[in-house]
Formats: sequence, C-alpha cells, structure tokens
Amino acid sequence: MPSFSDSFYNNEDRNGFVISEIMKRSWAADLSALQDIKDLCSRHSIRFFAAYGTLLGTVRECGYIPWDDDIDIGMVRDDYITFLDAVSTELEDKYDVMNPYTKPWYCMNFSHISNNNDLCFEREYLKRWKGCPFPVGPDVYPYYYIPRDPAEEEYIMNLLEKVDSTMALCRQSAALSAASGFDASADLNEATAIALVELQNATGFEFGTDRPLDNQLEILYDQICRLTEPEDADYMARYDEYAKNRRKKFRKEWLENVVELPFEETFMPVPAAYDAVLKARFGAGYMMPRQERGAHDYPFFKKQLGNLGERLDVGYTATEPLHGIKGERIRKNVDGRITVLLHTTVSAMMIYNEYVPDKIRTILRFFADHSSKFRLCWLAAGFPATDDMAMDLVAPQLIAEYGGILAEFEGSGGELVSGDISDLVEASDVYYGDEGKLAEAFEAAGKPVYLQDYREKAAKELCGFLNINDTNEEDIAAVSEGVPEHRDIEYPKEWQALLYKQDGSRKKVVLYINSASTLVQYGDKMAEKLKSVLKTFFENKEDILLIWHPHEAIGQAVGMLDQDLYKEYQNILEEYGKAGWGILDEDMDTADLAGCADAYYGDADPAVEQMRKAGKPVMIADIEVK
Repeated sequence: MPSFSDSFYNNEDRNGFVISEIMKRSWAADLSALQDIKDLCSRHSIRFFAAYGTLLGTVRECGYIPWDDDIDIGMVRDDYITFLDAVSTELEDKYDVMNPYTKPWYCMNFSHISNNNDLCFEREYLKRWKGCPFPVGPDVYPYYYIPRDPAEEEYIMNLLEKVDSTMALCRQSAALSAASGFDASADLNEATAIALVELQNATGFEFGTDRPLDNQLEILYDQICRLTEPEDADYMARYDEYAKNRRKKFRKEWLENVVELPFEETFMPVPAAYDAVLKARFGAGYMMPRQERGAHDYPFFKKQLGNLGERLDVGYTATEPLHGIKGERIRKNVDGRITVLLHTTVSAMMIYNEYVPDKIRTILRFFADHSSKFRLCWLAAGFPATDDMAMDLVAPQLIAEYGGILAEFEGSGGELVSGDISDLVEASDVYYGDEGKLAEAFEAAGKPVYLQDYREKAAKELCGFLNINDTNEEDIAAVSEGVPEHRDIEYPKEWQALLYKQDGSRKKVVLYINSASTLVQYGDKMAEKLKSVLKTFFENKEDILLIWHPHEAIGQAVGMLDQDLYKEYQNILEEYGKAGWGILDEDMDTADLAGCADAYYGDADPAVEQMRKAGKPVMIADIEVK
C-alpha cells in the first residue's frame, strides 16, 4: 500500500472548498485499493487510465477535484475482459468485486471494487485502511469499439436499444408487482416474454432462471458492446453514453497509450492524449475550476453513517469521553433562566468535521455572552478508543481539538451533563444540536427543537430560533477564511543574467509548459507549433524572459511517438537550451515556477490553476493558431 505523510490528512482548503481529515483518510484508502489494482494490472500487462473526474483532477489539480470523493478508471475492451477474469480470481479474498458477472443482483454496466461491504471501526482494520472505516474502492469502466461501418454500428445500436427497452419492461413489471402485491398484468408479462424471445433469436443468448432477468440483460448488453474488433473501428465509447449522445466518443488511439502523472502523494495513469480526451468530455475550458455537485451526495459516507448514532449516541450517558471528562447528571434549573441543551454527536461531527471546531466555539461564545438569559448544558459526544471502535484512528485531529474545547468549557465553569433521555428532556427547555433520538424526544414532549447546520453561522441560527434582537453578529460570526501567506519571489541565480533589461528594469517572466498529450496527439503539427512559439518569444526576448518547462511525462511517452518526431523534438529542445536567450528548466517544481512567473502560456497543466489563483494571466495554447 502507498504511504502518506502525516500532513496529508490535515483539513485543507482548495479553491475555497474545505476537504476534511476524514475525507482525506477516505482518499488514502481509495488510493490504497487502487494500488492493489495497479499491481494486478502490472502482473497481467493490463493498461488502465484515469477517467471522468479523476482524469480531470489528475491534470488540473495533481489529485482529486476538491469536491470529488471517488476514483474512476477506464480500460479498453481486451484489457477489461482480462481484468474481469484476473480480479475475480486474485483479489476476491480481499475485495468485493461487483459486476453483472460476479453478482446476480448487480445491474450496472461497469465494475465496482470495494474493500468492504459495511462500516468497520476495528483497530486492526483501520490501521490497514489509513483510518477509513467506510467501504471504498474504484469504479472500473469499459470502453468498447464503435464499428467503422455505419450499417454495423446501426445494427449494434438497435440491439442495445432493444436490450434497454426490455430492461424497462422487466423493471416496470417488478414495480407493478411490488406496488400491488400481485404479479404484473398479463399484457406486461406477455410483452416482456416476446421481447426476450426476439433478443434470444437475434443474439443467440440463452436466458435462464438462475439469475434475475435484469442482471442477465445487463450481461447481454455488455456482450453486444464487445462485438467490434479494434481493426474495424476508429472510435471508442462508453456505449450507454454514446446511445444518448453520439458525440460522446473518442478516437481509439487517444485511449490506447498511457503515461503517469502526479496524483496526491502517488501517481495516476492517464491517456497519453489526455488533452484531447478532456476537451471531448468537458470542453476546451476544462482547466477552469467549476464547483459542481457530483452524481452522488457529498460526502459519500453521509448515508453510511446513518446508523452510527444508534451504535454510539443512544443512551446519552456521556460515556467516558476525552481527557477524563465525564458529565454530571443534569439538574433542574432554579434561577429562572432558559435551559438550552446542546448535544453534539459523533456521526454528525464525522460528516461535518471540517466545520465543527469553529461552529462549536461560536455557539459557546454566544451563550457565554447571554448567560444572564440562558443556561447552557452540553451533552458532549464521546469518541471511543477501544479495539472494536477505534475512533482515535479515524479522526485524531478532530478529537484533539474537540477535547480541548471541552476541557476549556469545563474549566471556565461550563456544565457538561449526562443522563437518560427522559431526565434530559424534563430538565431542559430548548434543544439545540444534532438530529437523533434525543431531538425526537424533545419534539414529542412539545419542546422547541433546533437542528444545527454546521455549515451555517451560529449567529444566524440562534438569532432566528431564539428571537434574540440584541446580538452583535460580527462578534459571534464564524472564523473568516484565512488569507494566503505572502510569498517573496526568489529568482534562481542562473536567471539573473537574462532577467533584466539594459535599462535595469525586470523583464516579464512567461512560463511555457508543453505536454506529452499534445505531442502524442498532434505529432508533426505540434513540432511546427513549438518552432512558431519559440520564434515569437525570441523576437520579443528584450522584454520577455521565457521559461520553458517540458512536461515530465514526455519521457514516458517516447515509445508512443514516431521516433523521427521524437528526434525532431529533442533537437528543438537542445537548440533552445544552447541558444541561451531563454531558460530551459526540467527540475523545478511547477508551484515554484508559477510563483516566479508573471504569466503562463502553454498546454493544460496544474500550473494553470496555480497561476490563476495568484491572479496572473493565463493563455492556453491553440495548436491551430500559428
């Protein structure tokens, strides 16, 4: 398994989106599962590549898109077929391999490789999976060939449409039966039977009774997608996407070779022509981040944690939580103030852990400022550290900070309380906190309940619910986002002779990066573009210092290039280095280069986002423009 530095797990703000410690551990576990797949693929000479958001994140972010939480990889037809056999035999003891062939209930046209089928908080398991208790693992998508012959393509698309419509009949029949409690209508059953016979006659596929029909139809769908041979195709696609939009296809050579690019603290295989793939998938502006919701709720483990409250938070006896703190039994209030019960649960804090410390601090400050009117009692969650429930491995940073807040609250005279549900409801006037059985008990008793939103400012919540009109919102607002540290630019000594004009003023520094992707994709056309770019910058060398940083993946792509083209590229590189009017850098980190440069010109690269975040001009090169 890959190793990760301790700092990798820190909460991190990327593009204004905070990735939590717990999500980082999920990322690390996902990448650990991917490593096993890498090893398997290496043993069997199987090629795979990042797909969908994982590919975009690799190229644009050098890792995950901040608001993404899974890994998607793709394989071309023959690699996918080999993979299905190998993964089912070699990784079945370690992973749950899900696809239509391995699971009769599975009805998706891709594979999901999962390290578990349920939450697990056992200490040894968490040590193995980087502190991640959630089932994780990559999705593996097959890419199949589209026939060059239009008649053959239409034949396949008609078959797939027939399979899809038969699946719809089966699901409609099942839904009708479930709703009515009886078998579906005779007409519906007859239509399904006719469709199945037609498919069997057209394909030779034998439908049986050992598996659900929709699962068998999914297998047939996959078999039809495999019909076309590589030599009979120019394009590839995910057929379920292609059926809806005939533009969603890729030239087969774009996906047949891979290179590795940095991804978090490891590396990710990507199509050598990743620029073309990303433009086809996301458009020409794919390097511009757009915060979007994925196809599933973020974070993915929110639903998985649904029953954790039953396991950790029921009983409300305040356990034996952190730093030896244990709550006192709640007492009836005798001074006329409104008693507010604040309740924080483990499950809610795991979901929103990046927001928890600041939110709780503002809540405590609010009630401290209004202690003449409100008495705050805090029923705090306990994070078990047993072998069966090793929460100390799941969220050590959150636990440490949360424990410090608890200790500070108790040390300043705050009331940490315990008790069973009936005692807590009887002794309190208002409930403020996380959802669960305690909140439900307050509602049943007819007492006010406010479920806090960790992402909302406490000032807004409390003013609205408790009808406080004299609150200084600025005083209790959540901590503002940090401002990036100022970074003084230190130019390398070897730049000094070229950095300044004759009048002593500094030239504009332009960072130029060319990628393996465009070289592989455009070949001779890219070589001519390089010459044109260098000629333009040479003519402006009195005002501009060009820093040419060839992409590190070009070395990996050598075997995919025409050797004459690669020789020409090397000659251009060497001539530029020897000419001495610009800088050739192959060693500096792109973050440092982006910090030193005034502007960026070149191919899509993570340096683009670094420059944009710094407010510096960026221009993506267009191969069609001289």
